[in-house]
Amino acid sequence: MQAEPAALRTPEELVEIGFARSRVVMLNEAHSWWNRCLRTRAVGRRVLPVAYRADARYLAMEALAAEQAHEANRTRRAPEGEPARLGYLGQPEMRRLVQDALDLGFELVPYEAAAEETRSPGDDPMSLEVTNRREAVQARNLVRALAARPPDAKLLVWCGNGHLRKAPGTRWSPMATGSASRAASTRSSSIRPGPSSSRASRPAPERPFRNSETGMRHSCSHWAGRRAG
Repeated sequence: MQAEPAALRTPEELVEIGFARSRVVMLNEAHSWWNRCLRTRAVGRRVLPVAYRADARYLAMEALAAEQAHEANRTRRAPEGEPARLGYLGQPEMRRLVQDALDLGFELVPYEAAAEETRSPGDDPMSLEVTNRREAVQARNLVRALAARPPDAKLLVWCGNGHLRKAPGTRWSPMATGSASRAASTRSSSIRPGPSSSRASRPAPERPFRNSETGMRHSCSHWAGRRAG
């Protein structure tokens, strides 16, 4: 007899289920350099109130520097500065997501790996070796962030593409394989709005922050999903 297909859940339902089972819920967005899927960030804004109602008070974000998080938490405003320095946080839809989180009462938590922690001069920043170092440092930073909070604190993690995969690849070890769920003996839930994107070329300098879905269309087609682990 053929098994019944698993029921699809909305992103809001997945986040609610995730926090009912875990202290840590990880969600990913689709981006590739400055190109990104706007709808993944729109979903992020939708699920923030659900996470807050589930008693999550901490939002850990990729590409968020410690000084940016400190200032944003102090002023309750999204980080300010030149777009080129802010990176993803200079993109308008990401700024809206961050501001929504601050308005709700979330504390922003940085976990991005510093360049000096992952590579030496002359290293290819896109090499597998450097990528795995970054994954390991980010996992360590999440473990430390969770350990520094109360034992019942709930953490929502916003990352890119495949960093939340719990199963390592042949040579690639994603952040979630050694993150708060394993190293802190805390069960985590990973929620993927869509499959990971492929890399695309960086746009020309004169238009670095265009609202583009170039190279992302296959990552933006599904808005219901199944809980991944």
